[in-house]
Amino acid sequence: MPDAFPPIIYVSNASWFYGLPTNRQQLPKWLAEHTRVLYSSPFSLSQAATGRIKFDQYKTGIQNMAPNLYLFHNVQLLPLVRAQVQPFQRFDQWLTTRALRRQAAALGFDKPILWMYFPPSFEHLIGQLGESLTCYHCTDDHAGYAEMLGLDRQQVVQEETRLVEAVDIVFTTSRPLYEQKIRYNPHTYLMPNVADVDLFSPVASGAIAPAPELAALPRPIVGFIGAIDSYKVNLNLLAEVARLLPTWNFVLIGPVGLGDHTQAHRLPDTPNLHFLGPRAYTSLPAFVAAFDICVIPYQINSYTTGVFPLKFWEYLAAGKPVVTTPLPSLSDYYQYVHVAAEPSDFAEALQRALASGKDATAIQQRLTLAAGHSWKARAAEMVRVLASHLGTQ
Repeated sequence: MPDAFPPIIYVSNASWFYGLPTNRQQLPKWLAEHTRVLYSSPFSLSQAATGRIKFDQYKTGIQNMAPNLYLFHNVQLLPLVRAQVQPFQRFDQWLTTRALRRQAAALGFDKPILWMYFPPSFEHLIGQLGESLTCYHCTDDHAGYAEMLGLDRQQVVQEETRLVEAVDIVFTTSRPLYEQKIRYNPHTYLMPNVADVDLFSPVASGAIAPAPELAALPRPIVGFIGAIDSYKVNLNLLAEVARLLPTWNFVLIGPVGLGDHTQAHRLPDTPNLHFLGPRAYTSLPAFVAAFDICVIPYQINSYTTGVFPLKFWEYLAAGKPVVTTPLPSLSDYYQYVHVAAEPSDFAEALQRALASGKDATAIQQRLTLAAGHSWKARAAEMVRVLASHLGTQ
């Protein structure tokens, strides 16, 4: 690694204050162990005006969030996902470039690494910040996401391809995404999502008490933690499985409709299906401790084909049995989980998972698998890749 590793300008398409920490919020905390990191957190004025995000989350200037980790709000007129189809795109891009130059100068960043997400919004930054290296972190099938929202899929594909070809390095979080991107950039690396293993692993040893909020709920309890968006979570599947298992309880914890237009009052109205809303991230292990089985009931569509859920490793780190729909990104780990697509098969998989939930050998197998997939280890691996490319500059 170079003696003086460059700072990182981390241009995210997700607010630092997003309800549940994603890879975008988790990774910079650990990258900051290696160098200084400036997190550009988008703040859409149009979303704030309509109540989608909170004005009180916005602060001017640079905030020091942790040693070596700095946050500033990148003000946009429009949400990043919508900017590509609006005439204000160029103005928002000018605002972003100007703001990043000013904040990087204030921190004394010299020849930083430019780390980007969401191609339609950030391609214009390349070559504008005196960067020593450029990196695109591909965490989703953005074309699939655009399609879910009714945006121009082909436009997103073209913009993303240009970005992949233009950057020095591409990191991908699933094998399908890796196979897509390496066709356009030979310096593409597979870096699957991982988890805060230290936060969830005490569940397996009984060191964390189950959440009192669920104490009165009859068992077995099937649990899900994460954003509840209908383009991603198969709500119809869950409702049908809950009907097939009327004495079981299904608990979903997470914000509703953050990524799409899913409305809380239109969620399935099934007596044994409980939507609790968001909870503080640090409180989630207590809820997982109350679950008998954890689930990933995702839709199988053009978006989720490239999704690698962080919750997969969180569930395994807690030692819990997992039932998932057949996500391609998890195919390498099918032997460790129960996989089902249709309601009747999913209900049967839950029953098998419950029967094996107390198996000490299976629990230890999950814990061992999860232990090697921490954010600390993943950040160190990515820094080594960056360093190897810096050495060839």
